[in-house]
Amino acid sequence: MSVSESFGMFASKRCSIYLRRLHLKFGNKCKNINFDNGLLLDNTQLKNIYLIIGKNVSNARKKHRMSQLDLALSIGHKSATVISKAEIGREGKHFNIDQLYKIACVLDMPIEYFFTELTYDLDNI
Repeated sequence: MSVSESFGMFASKRCSIYLRRLHLKFGNKCKNINFDNGLLLDNTQLKNIYLIIGKNVSNARKKHRMSQLDLALSIGHKSATVISKAEIGREGKHFNIDQLYKIACVLDMPIEYFFTELTYDLDNI
């Protein structure tokens, strides 16, 4: 097995564990996830996950006293529009993994924070 295959299996397992935790935490919002036939998420479930990620980005940005424009510029965008829309899920916009990686680097925090529940303690990062 190659390194990339091993990493893919590891990442897939971590994703599965995370989604199971989301299911336990949010119950009815994630009730249609079918773990027996693979990870099947409907649009509503994806939107809920993207909203959690957006809220976590917003909380982390504010904790670091950074404006949306400053964050946007620091990850290579020319305006705050992408950050603004992705934080609140406006027009179906959301952060992609590349953006989350860059944001985590700029804010000097683990990327995992963006995927955690909103009660994550920012003071202990």
